[in-house]
Amino acid sequence: MAWQELKLTGTLLREKGFSVLSVWSPSQNLTPSVVYVRWQHVPDISEKTKAEYWVMAPDIRHLTPTETPKGAPWA
Repeated sequence: MAWQELKLTGTLLREKGFSVLSVWSPSQNLTPSVVYVRWQHVPDISEKTKAEYWVMAPDIRHLTPTETPKGAPWA
């Protein structure tokens, strides 16, 4: 699996005031179906909902700093 960091999306979320470490997709597709948002803390439901407005993907998964999906490059 070839992961790609979505740097522009991560930068946008940080500019909007979200404490996000990074945003990644486990695919190389231009419009990924799954996106992982890595937070600096455990996000509450309000933060997740607001951040999802800016992330263009049908499946958005929120991760705390210690969570790492299998094969993730930041592991």
